[in-house]
Amino acid sequence: MDLPDEMTIALGKAKIALMIAGSAGFVVLGYWLFHLSDAEILDQMRRNPTIVHGAGLAAMGFFGLTGLFGFRKLFDTGPGLRFTRQGIIDSSSGLASRRAGSLVRHHRL
Repeated sequence: MDLPDEMTIALGKAKIALMIAGSAGFVVLGYWLFHLSDAEILDQMRRNPTIVHGAGLAAMGFFGLTGLFGFRKLFDTGPGLRFTRQGIIDSSSGLASRRAGSLVRHHRL
């Protein structure tokens, strides 16, 4: 059986667009939590306002970053995953290096 030298799997643009939309929704939720007044938090949620504001700030920061990574990947034209004779090259995440991706050699599999 003769195998090709390289096989590729493209990035799922629809999934990336859904991730960006979800990130945007959580950023909006974080913004809302961060801008609630202390009186509203105590009356409606009966929680510590510092914790609620901190959760809102954390949501805006984390999901804002995931949205930016997704936006960058949305316009990436390279394959998300490549299978080569040297190993597997993963370029699907926001943490993989832009040009080479993360190579997992076959002897490690």
